[in-house]
Amino acid sequence: MVVEAHRLLLAALGVLALPGWAAPHAYVTNQGSNDVSVIDLASGNRVATVAVGRAPAGVVVTERPRRVFVTNPDSRDIAVIERGATPVEDRLRARLPAGDAPLGIEADETAGRIYVSDMIGNRLLIFDAESLVRVGEVAVGRGPGGIAVDRRRGRIYVADRDDDAVAVIDAATQQRLPDIAVGAHPFGLALDAANDRLYSANVYGGSVSVVALASGRRLAEIPVGNSPYCILVHPQLSRVYVSNQHSDSISIIDSVSLRVVATVPTGGYPEGLALHPDGHAFYVVNWMDDTVSEHDAATGQRLRTLAGGNNNRGFGRFVAR
Repeated sequence: MVVEAHRLLLAALGVLALPGWAAPHAYVTNQGSNDVSVIDLASGNRVATVAVGRAPAGVVVTERPRRVFVTNPDSRDIAVIERGATPVEDRLRARLPAGDAPLGIEADETAGRIYVSDMIGNRLLIFDAESLVRVGEVAVGRGPGGIAVDRRRGRIYVADRDDDAVAVIDAATQQRLPDIAVGAHPFGLALDAANDRLYSANVYGGSVSVVALASGRRLAEIPVGNSPYCILVHPQLSRVYVSNQHSDSISIIDSVSLRVVATVPTGGYPEGLALHPDGHAFYVVNWMDDTVSEHDAATGQRLRTLAGGNNNRGFGRFVAR
């Protein structure tokens, strides 16, 4: 009854984008076993495993083309998984050289671009999503990690961890624009298009920086848990979720008041975050426990704990429709 009532609430908010309870899949990178687990989110079962490169970390799923892109820092490349009609038909299509240590990854499907941060080479690499050809690179700051794409302004944002700043790049010209100062050691980034903001998870600062994109100025610094790592925005519920690695928790921020409204326990060493396509739940990849926990999007309550892979990370958009 509670689940059905929540489903009706989300439908009223216009969140349900799929008919009924659809069965999307999670593509979770497993650093310890050099592969990607494919989890059916309806059943909670792992239905396929795809071998990739060494110590996979970052991941982004695209619908156009129907692929999964994975960063492998230890083998210095990107794995490209061609998605079949079902996960058991998924196949590794290519492994692309990608600098010294590719980590963060994001896609702009409208422009047909894949963006990759090279955390040792201190640059952003740009690939054509269809042809898989590298089409550019831009020097950024030290230790780049998370990436966010602002399609409205044609900007790419990169978290420069060792500079306590976010690099700003013009997507059309591939030119660097002035940096944005944030908290200590930023890693995960998330764009809030509804409020025209950027959020940065600051690992050493124990905080989330809130940046107004129109001005490029910091609006707020929100204290969260210990070692915040990744960020996820739920625009329909006005919620921002933050994984706190060393607190084994998720902080839930109200994007209107910019205050933490709840802190909920999760598995050990939570990292990657992703939203179910219909908005009823979000998923947390727990590195220490080899699990993926499912949480109610409104309350943060844990709904299920799913078996993941060996040292699973899921840094990026890992849920596919």
